Amino acid sequence: MLQTYNLGTGEGVSVKQLAAMFERVTGRPVPCAIRPRRAGDIVSMFANATLAREELGWTAKRTLEDMCNEAVDVLAGEAAALEQEIASIDVNTIYKAAVRRDMWRWQTQNPRGYQDDCDSPATNGALPASKLANGAGLTNGATNGATNGVSTANGVSNGANGH
Repeated sequence: MLQTYNLGTGEGVSVKQLAAMFERVTGRPVPCAIRPRRAGDIVSMFANATLAREELGWTAKRTLEDMCNEAVDVLAGEAAALEQEIASIDVNTIYKAAVRRDMWRWQTQNPRGYQDDCDSPATNGALPASKLANGAGLTNGATNGATNGVSTANGVSNGANGH
């Protein structure tokens, strides 16, 4: 049979007590706004750890101050690691990531690429003569000065490389 145990001190701690302890541990004020109790808020809650003590011999060994100190130490370590990680990122890496993100976003929002006359119901998907460049293929708007920004090596005119 699966047994569930409550673990805790058996004593409740209010939000005000917790904020005061964090202020004491960090030496900094913890901004708080005292508001009336909301409908449905419970008056108190705490773990009854009697079963854990009786069956497992378990009791809480740390105080509220110990727990707040450990939380501050863990967060300080995570903050230091994050600062180090941020410091190691160069501008080019950030730029490349942004470009990849923007390209992905554009491609997912435009799965058929740039829309032009080929996509109109009137042409039924056929390539109009106005979109052919020397018979080589799709210009994708090159006749009216628009470009799709894709360069090609096969001589297809797309306006991106001046061909």
